[in-house]
Amino acid sequence: LAALGGDVEKQRDREESHVPFFSIMLIGGNIEVHVNPGDGTGLRKALLHASTGTCSDGQAHSISLVRNRRIITVQLDENNRVEMKLGPLVESRTINMSNLYVGGIPEGEGTSLLTTRRSFHGCIKDLIFNLELLDFNSA
Repeated sequence: LAALGGDVEKQRDREESHVPFFSIMLIGGNIEVHVNPGDGTGLRKALLHASTGTCSDGQAHSISLVRNRRIITVQLDENNRVEMKLGPLVESRTINMSNLYVGGIPEGEGTSLLTTRRSFHGCIKDLIFNLELLDFNSA
């Protein structure tokens, strides 16, 4: 899952550290979360491991990413929890996301700070974004 902020076309000419985005990726059976608030302070990363050893085990797993002011909390399967602290400039600022991609990013989209280009193969169920359940049945 990747959410990119602002006008991606215009931001290609800007410095990469000022392009706001977040991504949740399954890499090598682990969950990697990358957050760039776009304030120039740089990329925050979190790595989460499933209690079973891998998220690529054919079982259902849950991932939660919640922002409360400067703290982003990422939780995997209700027991593995990691916090990332953002810079003071974003404490009361909304990080606007204009593009949301689920399962992969189209060629030529995004930022070079996104480390993977391989698409996800599996099942995504009950995706909630900004407290709204996204319905893929009619997509």
